[in-house]
Order: sequence, then C-alpha cells, then structure tokens
Amino acid sequence: MKASYLAGKKLADFIEVTSSAWLLAETVDFPLSPAPMALQPTQAIKAQWKDRQYGLIDHVRISAVHNGEHLAMRMQWDCPDESLNITDNDVFTDAAAIMLPCVPGAPLLLMGNEKAPVNACYWRANVGQKGSNIVARGIGTSQSVAQGSVVCRQVRRDGKWLLVITRPLLVEGQHPQAQLRPGDKTPFGVAIWAGANQERAGIKSVGISSEDLFLERIE
Repeated sequence: MKASYLAGKKLADFIEVTSSAWLLAETVDFPLSPAPMALQPTQAIKAQWKDRQYGLIDHVRISAVHNGEHLAMRMQWDCPDESLNITDNDVFTDAAAIMLPCVPGAPLLLMGNEKAPVNACYWRANVGQKGSNIVARGIGTSQSVAQGSVVCRQVRRDGKWLLVITRPLLVEGQHPQAQLRPGDKTPFGVAIWAGANQERAGIKSVGISSEDLFLERIE
C-alpha cells in the first residue's frame, strides 16, 4: 500500500476527511477479524466474552498520504450503532487505531514486547480531534506519550465513520516511537472498537497488513 507524496501540501490541506487531496491517494479494502481470545490479558475477560460476539467490524477502507513531514491515514467503516460518549462505567465509545512497529520485527498483533515495542495512533469518538500517541511493550502495557503529536478529524454519516489520523513522520521524545521517512516501508496494523457492543481494550476488530505501507519518495 502506498502513502502518496503530496508535494507542497501543508497538514491543513489533507487533514480534513473531505479534502480533495484524498482524490490523489489509492484506497484499499483492509480485512479485520476479532482479536484472538487467547491473547486477552485476563481469565476474567476470557470468561466474560467466551460466548459473546465481538470484533463486529470486519473490514475498513484505508488511504494514506504524506507531505514529507506528516503521515495521514484515512479510514472508513460501517458502524450502524454509534457510541459517542461514556455515560456510565459499562458504556464505551467507538474507537480506532493505527499500529506501527518501533523497530523492525516488532509483533503488532501481540502489541510488541519489551525489546520490540509498537507505536499506536489512537482515536476515540468522545475525544475527537485530540488523538493519543501510545507505546506498548506487550498486551495490557499501553502507555500514552508525546501528547499532541496525533491529530484526528472525523465525520459520521449514513451509518459510517470517516476518520483521518495524522502524525509526524519523525517524533521526538524519550520513549521509543515509530520513526518514518520518505522511501521507507513499514508493516502496520489496524484496530477498531464498536463501542455499542461494549468493545474496549483487547476486545476489538484487528488486522495486520499483508503488504507494507510504502511512503512515496520525494523527487
């Protein structure tokens, strides 16, 4: 999958979900599946969800662009039962994330490990434009870092979410994070949570790319 290079474009030119800049990007259908029950972090979660359906979102359409400084990925998926706000301790919102390896070979499905962490750009419907930059070193170890580096825009219409997640190609900080450059190829993963189904944490739809994301070179 290619992240098209948009010469001369600023972040504001493509961060909006309806920007004409997205006409320059290819779109791929990305299959998703329920996160494996064996990877859930506790026996209590496994017991609670043993006979319940989850991972209800089975595919997402994805496009990607960059301008040499920022990467943006646009995602669209069906979600007829929206969940926008947390109103009680058993209510959860729609959410989505793009996962990238911090180092080559980091296991995305396992949320990394101590020696090979992963970096996720995370969006939640009740927060909106302010995304979270997450580093994980294994299942159940997510940590927010470098806040303010992930910016999102979203539109909901006709039972679908249309979401853009953006992040700098290079991110400074003391924590390990995915560092990207034009010409790079990187595996990536996608996770989506259907809040109306009480999906949260490891209860989600997930997919790992069969084809690396290629950041088109700057000519």
